[in-house]
Amino acid sequence: MAKIAPPPLHDFLMEGLRTAWAFLEFQSHLGTPDGQRPLKKVPIVVVPGFFAANITTLALRRYFENAGHPTYTPDILVNHGG
Repeated sequence: MAKIAPPPLHDFLMEGLRTAWAFLEFQSHLGTPDGQRPLKKVPIVVVPGFFAANITTLALRRYFENAGHPTYTPDILVNHGG
């Protein structure tokens, strides 16, 4: 059986800093009503589920595009996991 080594110590230190940074960014949203929050129009990649076709994600992609997010999908007909 393979021996599993613990992650390096610097990974634990960096994860703590990353978590603190994410919390500080989230804290600004706590007291703000939804209608006043600034929206970041980040790009979104939409991938169909296993053995599903790209056409199945059309409604989801249109929803995100109408909200102002640029959406992208892989150039595949059916997601066969390969």
